[in-house]
Amino acid sequence: MSINLSGKKISMFFAEGIFSGYLGLAVAALYARSLLTEDYGKINAAIGVVFIFAVICQWGMPNLAVKIFKATGESTWEDEARGIRYFAPRVIIIFSFTIALLLVLWHALFPSPSSLLLKEFIFIAALLPFVCLSNFYSSSSLAHGGGLMVNTIMGWGGKVFNLAVLAAVLIFFKSRIAIFIVISTYAIVVFAQLFCIFILTKSVEPTRLKLGNRKVFSKKWLKQGMPFALTSFGSAFFFSSGVVVMGLVLGDNKGAAMLAAASGIAGLVLTTSRNVMSLFYPIIVEATERRNAQDIFAILRQWFRFLALFSAPFFTVKILFAKYLLSFYGNDYSIAYWATIILLCGFLVYVFLNPFSYVYQFSGYEKSYTYITYIFAGFTVPAMVFAGREWSFLGVAFVIVFALLGRALLTSFLALRQIRRWA
Repeated sequence: MSINLSGKKISMFFAEGIFSGYLGLAVAALYARSLLTEDYGKINAAIGVVFIFAVICQWGMPNLAVKIFKATGESTWEDEARGIRYFAPRVIIIFSFTIALLLVLWHALFPSPSSLLLKEFIFIAALLPFVCLSNFYSSSSLAHGGGLMVNTIMGWGGKVFNLAVLAAVLIFFKSRIAIFIVISTYAIVVFAQLFCIFILTKSVEPTRLKLGNRKVFSKKWLKQGMPFALTSFGSAFFFSSGVVVMGLVLGDNKGAAMLAAASGIAGLVLTTSRNVMSLFYPIIVEATERRNAQDIFAILRQWFRFLALFSAPFFTVKILFAKYLLSFYGNDYSIAYWATIILLCGFLVYVFLNPFSYVYQFSGYEKSYTYITYIFAGFTVPAMVFAGREWSFLGVAFVIVFALLGRALLTSFLALRQIRRWA
């Protein structure tokens, strides 16, 4: 295993992440300008619900697939790898269709004046299987060395396509567009990304995984996937539930729109680091599976070096131009400036600590990580409701950062303790 990633390759992924992030900002700003502020809040709250439940629908299969694909030293590796590539998509389809149906039933039985119409929500919920399958095939492609193309399809390439589709729609309608039209443009992009990522996965998979016997351990994999699914479900609350709480629980769609804009701009840090993490993630998993403390520390040093060299200037520029970036969403969005700064600072610290969470999970502490996540998530939602009532979206931003960093600091300490035991 090569743990030394070239500076040129890291720089390329970083530049691609920045490009993808600003394209995403352009897409979000164009959507915001195409809709009334309250409607933008509504649609972000609904999409937030879908993304929270998407991680449950995947049932940890993307993480489990990477773990199996990287376990090359085991004698049954190829049989299990063939099995998981057959089993995982079917589980994801069954789970996602079931949860999409339950979400629609909930929306029909307990409608909220501040939420989308039922027909609009049905269309968004129907995207759940496609989003989940895209995530699975993205992870599979990453495990087989397709990182650059994955970032292109799911990152800047998808956003360029999104901009093109949305621009064509706006040219055709020549005015503000209805929520249903916005959802339709989003759906077109999701379908296109799934098609492209599926083709990519088939092209980068080793030929030997496409032919031969396969072993399917359904009970074992469902059991192993559960901690990943529950952990991801809890983690989704930190990033997506704020907008959902503002829009659906508190009925403040304008506040939801402000928080979505602040999260979008601050989230450029997450987008960029996630792009580079696609390089680091497979080698972190493999080094952790081998219990190799020396390799893990070497990988962590590379990660910290990357952040020190690239993210500090990027972070400074973001603070200086945050108000200018908010103006892209519209004149109403300038009040989200301090929420943007709070989230930006919190996300940067979280990004520094992010590799430790993977080390801790793949050290055999998936259940412990799940418990930690749910302790913080259990605090987060009621705290968001209270803070949202008292201080609107600014209070919710504080809660997001507090919960996110609390979990990150604790798991980093536990991961470091575990690595030292292997040294």
